[in-house]
Amino acid sequence: MLSETPLASIVEAFAAPILARLTRRVISKLRGMDQALLSGDERLQNAWEEICVQVQGEQSFFWEAYEDTIRQCAQTEVTKLQPHERQSLWLQTESGAEWLFEEENSESEVPHSDDDIIEYLLNDHILPAASDYSNPRIRKYLDGDEEW
Repeated sequence: MLSETPLASIVEAFAAPILARLTRRVISKLRGMDQALLSGDERLQNAWEEICVQVQGEQSFFWEAYEDTIRQCAQTEVTKLQPHERQSLWLQTESGAEWLFEEENSESEVPHSDDDIIEYLLNDHILPAASDYSNPRIRKYLDGDEEW
């Protein structure tokens, strides 16, 4: 998150709807992934539900594969952004905030890193959304309810 300066507030306001849109799109892609689920549990219908139960419960042996899947979905969406949108998102990351602090009055062009953006999207938006999301299947799974 950027420091509290007028420029930071403007960038954050510009980036917020882009982040919300990307989060929705990545989650939608994960909901569409219903083939070859890693958990093998038929009670869960898609990759998004599997991610939610792992974030809200205990991460499985396959957690890195889930993170990689999220990153791949995010990469697809990030590459569709305009350069100024990527720059505004990157400025929300730790690396971007550090750059802005050092270069705020500079005339240099704002760089960006897709990898930084994807990690920020994963850790600050997708995983918190997975922590907050629930439905009857997820609740039953987490409660250990064997009866469906």
